[in-house]
Amino acid sequence: MGSGKSTVGRILASRLEVPFSDLDSMIEQKTGTSIAAIFESDGESRFREIERAVLEEVLDGDGDGDGDGDRDMDMDRDGLKGFVMALGGGALQSRELAAKVAGAGILIYLETSVEELVVRLQGDQARPLLAMPDEPGVESHQPEPKKDTEPKTKASVTVTSIDPENRMKETLQRLLHDREPLYRMAALQVNTDGKSPEEVADVCFDICLKELAVMKRVNGANGGDL
Repeated sequence: MGSGKSTVGRILASRLEVPFSDLDSMIEQKTGTSIAAIFESDGESRFREIERAVLEEVLDGDGDGDGDGDRDMDMDRDGLKGFVMALGGGALQSRELAAKVAGAGILIYLETSVEELVVRLQGDQARPLLAMPDEPGVESHQPEPKKDTEPKTKASVTVTSIDPENRMKETLQRLLHDREPLYRMAALQVNTDGKSPEEVADVCFDICLKELAVMKRVNGANGGDL
């Protein structure tokens, strides 16, 4: 989350002249509810089940929408068929699924440091995995002053909350630690730190043109269509 998948994906799709698809949007269309609502009512495990089912529908060619309207995801571009899809940060749930995604097209990992993600996600309350309740603070009590020696005052209580930025950083570090081995199954990786979405899309565009040219040659040599 925060790597720029949806923003970069839309720019890249426009440059490739193919439709753009967002997996989260497809899930919301199919379920008729928001991602946050699914997390709240059914929990993350149920969301992951739905996410995997929708992604496998797309990979099997059964997807019936692109999450951005009613455009056909089989649009041609110079004889090539396809679309650009932004996956959710936890969509690659296993090595088998990651391999299936990588085998279905060009899988690009938008690599972003935790420090950069913290800056980008500050104040973002729309992401269920970051919308955690505040952890208990630490209470420090000052006792009432002794009678007849100090003025009577009420006991004061100071509550020191855990720094939200540090909490976010810890969450992102944990998620990245768990997920990065699957992200690394993408043969193509683009670092986004300090780059605008347009700059990242430029790199992805060049990668796609090179990969598509290779795939087209291979398929042409084998007498098949891409």
